[in-house]
Amino acid sequence: MTVTAAAWLPTEAQARASRLWRFMHDLGCSSYPQLCQKAGLNPSWFWDALVKELGIVWSAPYAEVMDTSPGVPLTRWFPGGRLNAYESAVVRYRRSDPDRLAIIGETEAGDSRQLTYAQLDATVERVAAGLREIGVGRGVAVGLYLPLVIENAVALLACTKLGAVAVPLFSGFGAEAIRQRLSDAEARVLITADAAVRRGRPVTMKPIAAEAANGRRCQRRRCGRTNHCCSSTPRGRPAGPRGPSMGTPVFRSRPRRTGRWAWTSGRVSA
Repeated sequence: MTVTAAAWLPTEAQARASRLWRFMHDLGCSSYPQLCQKAGLNPSWFWDALVKELGIVWSAPYAEVMDTSPGVPLTRWFPGGRLNAYESAVVRYRRSDPDRLAIIGETEAGDSRQLTYAQLDATVERVAAGLREIGVGRGVAVGLYLPLVIENAVALLACTKLGAVAVPLFSGFGAEAIRQRLSDAEARVLITADAAVRRGRPVTMKPIAAEAANGRRCQRRRCGRTNHCCSSTPRGRPAGPRGPSMGTPVFRSRPRRTGRWAWTSGRVSA
């Protein structure tokens, strides 16, 4: 087997200044191979140390790291523990350092937008409130058919906050590919954008999302309770050479239509 040389190696000074170096030495390991060896021999010790190092926020502490009583292949991890990843990803930083930069979004044309943790948390809360209003909660599948913009991350975090199941959909997918994935996931909501920019050219997305949603058939009766397509609309200017400027979708409840998808569109500026 041919071993490819590393493209980059840190200097000794860079390695010693890293978080990994500090973590290893806090655990009494003088090298990375030694850390890997100890982790393999005692995974409970390693994963307990790691989640504490990462500062994972638990709403209920775990009783133990690993329960192997059903058999090692069926190990239950952190039994008794409860958490929402949104607390660790956003809320703890919003509380400790609200003005810290949380996310940067840059378009193909070089336009850049930034959100602090305070701004990100507020934006996610608005989207989560809209999703909650149309019935999204724990276990509900939500399709994310969005371009690579900040709103994509906001939508994902809103799903995380609510305990919903995010179903990522590649922005280049056609209607049939989206329909199949929505159907397989039994998704009740699809978040999309009016358009995206690909290689400098605006590409419409909402018509493709509409075609996919209209062609979807629910697999179970409960899936027909509330079906919504939510569109992110341009913020004050139409699509031009640089494409549309996206806003965060806002959701307004509509009368329920069993087995059909109702469009719910609007905007909240990030």
